Amino acid sequence: MDRKINPLRGWQVDRAAVRHVGRYLQRPECVLAERDGTLWAADARGGVMRIAADGSQRLVVPGAPTSEASDFSTRYVQSRGSLPNGMAFLPNGDFVIANWGSDAVEVMTRDGRVRRLFDSIDGRPLGKANFVLRDSHGRIWLTVTTRMQPWTDSINARARDGYIALIDERGVRIVADGFEGTNEVRLDAREEWLYVVESNARRISRLRVQDDGSLTGREVYGPSALDGFPDGFAFDGFGNLWVTLVMTDKLVAITPEGDVLTLLDDSNARATRNLDEHYAARTLTPDVMAAAAGTLAPLDGQPDLRRPRPAHRLPRQPARHHLAQLPLAGRRAAPDPLERKPHGMKLASLKSGKDGRLVVVSRDLQRAVDATGIAPTLLLALEDWAAASPRLQALYEQLNAGTADGAFAFDPAQAAAPMPRAPQWCDGSAFLNHARLMEKAFNMPPLPDTDTIPLMYRGGSDDLLGPGDDVPLPDEAHGIDFEGEFGVIVDRVPMGVTSAQARKHILLLVQINDVSLRSFGPREMKTGFGFFHAKPSSSFAPVAVTPDEIGEAWKDARVHLDLAIDYNGHWFGNPNGSEMSFGFDQLVAHAAKTRRLSAGTIIGSGTVSNADGQKGSACIAERRAIESIEQGAPKTSFMKFGDRVRMEARWQGQPVFGAIDQRVVQAPAAD
Repeated sequence: MDRKINPLRGWQVDRAAVRHVGRYLQRPECVLAERDGTLWAADARGGVMRIAADGSQRLVVPGAPTSEASDFSTRYVQSRGSLPNGMAFLPNGDFVIANWGSDAVEVMTRDGRVRRLFDSIDGRPLGKANFVLRDSHGRIWLTVTTRMQPWTDSINARARDGYIALIDERGVRIVADGFEGTNEVRLDAREEWLYVVESNARRISRLRVQDDGSLTGREVYGPSALDGFPDGFAFDGFGNLWVTLVMTDKLVAITPEGDVLTLLDDSNARATRNLDEHYAARTLTPDVMAAAAGTLAPLDGQPDLRRPRPAHRLPRQPARHHLAQLPLAGRRAAPDPLERKPHGMKLASLKSGKDGRLVVVSRDLQRAVDATGIAPTLLLALEDWAAASPRLQALYEQLNAGTADGAFAFDPAQAAAPMPRAPQWCDGSAFLNHARLMEKAFNMPPLPDTDTIPLMYRGGSDDLLGPGDDVPLPDEAHGIDFEGEFGVIVDRVPMGVTSAQARKHILLLVQINDVSLRSFGPREMKTGFGFFHAKPSSSFAPVAVTPDEIGEAWKDARVHLDLAIDYNGHWFGNPNGSEMSFGFDQLVAHAAKTRRLSAGTIIGSGTVSNADGQKGSACIAERRAIESIEQGAPKTSFMKFGDRVRMEARWQGQPVFGAIDQRVVQAPAAD
C-alpha cells in the first residue's frame, strides 16, 4: 500500500469525541457486535451483558451472577469462579466462550444456558483459556495464555507455555505452542495468516495457515517489543493492525510496512515508568499493574462492583464434556435442540443501485422479504457467510411459514441478477458431449487433455444481466447465440484446493444464459488469448439457491435437473445437468489451481449437453453442429434482434431459480 494514502498517518483519536457505551460493566474483556447495533460484552459476573442499540442493558447469566463480594485477588489474580473472556458467535447465534476463571471452553445460549465443551487437552488441564475466534470455514481457534497459577507469575517467569488450539471436525488439538502469554488472535482478510498477541513478550507474532489448519512460518510482525502489553487488536480496511496496550493505556496501529503509529496516549507517565522498571526486573505485582491506569477509564484498577439492573436468570445446565455438541462446519454433530438444523434457502437481488437489494424468496417464488438488515447485498452476505447465513435461513423459514414481517409479492421482472456485479465470472466447458459434437461437425482435432483437464475462460463480471433484461448487442452479423448453463457461487477458496476441499466452498447454485457471439470465437481462440468479444454480458435467473434446496438433485457436485429451453415460443431442448464430465468441485479446484478465489466468484458449467439427441440442445451452435453432421449443413440461424429465449429448471414440479425470459435487441449507438 502507498504510504501516502494510509489515512492513519498524521491522525490521532480526538479525546473529546470519546464516549462511553455501556455502564456498570465488569471486566468486559471481549465485545461482539451485531449488524443492528446490539453489543454483547463478556462480564465477570459469569455471563454476558447485552447492550441494545438504544442503550438499554440486560445481564444474561446462568443462574445467579457470580458473587460480587470476592476480593480483587481471589477473583482476578487467582481467577476463581466463572470469568468469561474471549467470545465468538456460533452459526446459530449462540456464543462459544473461553472462560478464564473455570479454565474451560463453554457454549452459552442467548438466554443464559451453559454447557461445558472441554477443560482439558491431551490429558492435561487446559490452563487459562483466553480467546476464541471462528473462521470462515467454521473452525474455532482457541488461545491459552499459560498453565501457571496464579497467571500473573507467568509474566515475571517469561513462561513460554502459551499455545493455540484448533477445534474442527477432527476434534481439538494444539497446533502451535511456545508463546509468552498468548492472548487474542486474528486472521487477515484472506485468512492466510493467523496473528497472535504475545502479551508477556510485548509483541505480535504471525503464522501461515495451511488448508488442514496447521500453522507454519512463525515470525514477529512489527517491532520485536511494543511500548506496553498488547491485548486486543483488529485489522482495518487499509491493512493497519490496531492494538490496545493495557496498563500503559495506549492505542497504536502497526501499518502494513511495520511502522507503529500512536493513535491515543492515555498513559500515566510515572505509573508507566514504574511498571516498565518492574517488568524489566521481573518483579511485577498485581498492585503495580493495577496502579498503571489512564484517565479515560473512570476506575482505579479495581472492578466496578456496583450492582447492575436485575439479571436475566435461568438455571444452569449440568456441565458436560461433549465436544461433539459444538456446531462446527463440516462436523456431523450430535443432535442438539439448541442448534439450528440445516435447510435450503433462496435469495435474490431487486434492482437498486449497482449491486441490488438483497431479499429472501419463498420456496415457491411467490413471496419475498427484505434482508438488508442482515446484509445489504448478496456479495456482502457471501463475504460474511458464517454470520449471515443462519439469519437468512431463519428469515427464509419465517417467510415459508407465513410469519415474516413485511413480506411482499415477488416480481421477477424487478429482479436483477443475484449478483449484478461479481468479483469474477469463470465459465467452464464441462460437458464433453458438446465438445465432441463441435469437433465432429467442423472436423477439428481434439484438444489434448480435455478428458482430464477442464476448459475454462474468464468472462466479464462487472455488468451481469437480470432474468428479464433485454440483451443489447451491436450487430446481428456477429452470430448471436444463447447458452443454457448451471453455475455455482463460492466463498473464499484457497489456492491449490483439492476437489474434495473445493466442494465445501460451494454456497449457492445459479442458472445462466452465457450469451455468445460466434463470429468472434474462431479468431480469438487462434490468438491464444481466449474469448473477449465473443462473450458479452451473461444473464442470470432471478434466484440463487443453496444446494440442499434441491435435495437429491444435487449429487456428485452436479445439478441433476433438466434445463427447459424455449426459443421464440418453441421447444428447443431440455438437457439434464447430470452429464457433466467434470463436477463443480473439479471446476472450482481447477479455477483455484494458481490463484485464490474471492467470495462471490461464479463458476459456470458451460453449455448443458446430453448424449441423448432426444433431449435437444442448450445453444444454437450445438444444434447447428448436429445438423451439419446429420444433414451436411447447418439449418438453424443464429438469433436476430427481437428473438426471445426462455430457460427454466424445475424440481418436483416447482421452479427452482425462476425463469430467464429475454430478447436480444439492437444496442443504442454510443454517444
